Amino acid sequence: MLQSNHLSLDDEPQIRFCQKVGYVLRYQGYEFKSVFQPIYRIRGDCFGYEALVRITDVDSQFVPPDRFFSAIEDDLETCILIDQWTRKLHFKNYAHFLNEKSLFINVLPNTLIHEYGSAGHHSMSLNRQQAESSVFVEVVESACEDLFSLQLSTHHLRIKGYHIALDDFGSGYSNARRAATLCPDIIKIDQLLLRRMFKEACTLLADAVSYARSINAQIVVEGVETEEELSAMADLGVDYVQGYYLGHPANPVSLSHRHHQCGVLSF
Repeated sequence: MLQSNHLSLDDEPQIRFCQKVGYVLRYQGYEFKSVFQPIYRIRGDCFGYEALVRITDVDSQFVPPDRFFSAIEDDLETCILIDQWTRKLHFKNYAHFLNEKSLFINVLPNTLIHEYGSAGHHSMSLNRQQAESSVFVEVVESACEDLFSLQLSTHHLRIKGYHIALDDFGSGYSNARRAATLCPDIIKIDQLLLRRMFKEACTLLADAVSYARSINAQIVVEGVETEEELSAMADLGVDYVQGYYLGHPANPVSLSHRHHQCGVLSF
């Protein structure tokens, strides 16, 4: 179990460059790597990439990120600091390899609350060549201490030029109440709603699309894995799609060699 030991950002872990996978963060025996998954405009080209973290332990065994953060969620200081450090890692890889596209970056709600509440600013760590307008801050579906404080925090990010996205809508705390409070620019609909649409003829995904439209949010549907699902999303009129059918998460080095050749969706 990780211990905070009253760490601060001055105790920054090691971030080193690896030719095969890009920048890598190492901390207390754990290794954190960035991977990026493409997000496509429906019937269009690659719009941007979602930054995701891959974690391995001291034995080089993969640790699912949700399990990792669940294990340290009671240690709020450490949880926030690691969230900030992985964000910095993603920004470094993005700036070095993928700076021409939009970046979607996951942030814990409590990180946003504490950053703004304690310092009056956010530790976005943007490179000078990066524009805030190219970054979508994805508020993940975990619980937050105070929804009103989260609203203030995201409002401040908007003033600075960032966009707000709500991750995994329909899962966890990513619901209509949070969406109505934050008024995100983009709502990313959880892939489980897509699965249920095809397995159970469930209308939850269509309802989520209608709700997003009602608050003037654009829509990303996650988890698109087949041509049939892609075609169905086009029929629903969603704005963007993401999933294995369109592209698997890949490290920034390999992705940089081919993202200029990203095609246009056609079906």
